[in-house]
Amino acid sequence: MTDNEKIFLAVREWVKQEPSRASLIATAMNIGLEDYAKKAREERLEWETIAAIAINARLYNGQERILADKIEGMKEGNAYRWDDTVTRLREKHKAKAEKGEKE
Repeated sequence: MTDNEKIFLAVREWVKQEPSRASLIATAMNIGLEDYAKKAREERLEWETIAAIAINARLYNGQERILADKIEGMKEGNAYRWDDTVTRLREKHKAKAEKGEKE
């Protein structure tokens, strides 16, 4: 039996002993789903920001540091490894800074 199955059986028994506890479970589930939805919206907004900067690169050249910061800030939720991309973006930004180019 998995840990999740054990937890389910324990909660089921807990609710069986006092049926009014079911509303507590429903409330906790609702809070968890709301938190997940909020996180998903925030991550989607971050990716939309990255996409907008990348698409507008011709118009807004020099956004390497911002892109690197945004990508690095979302590292935990990514399936793809962005380390190499972040490194290249930071190197490009550093090279421009050394030449004295504006960001």
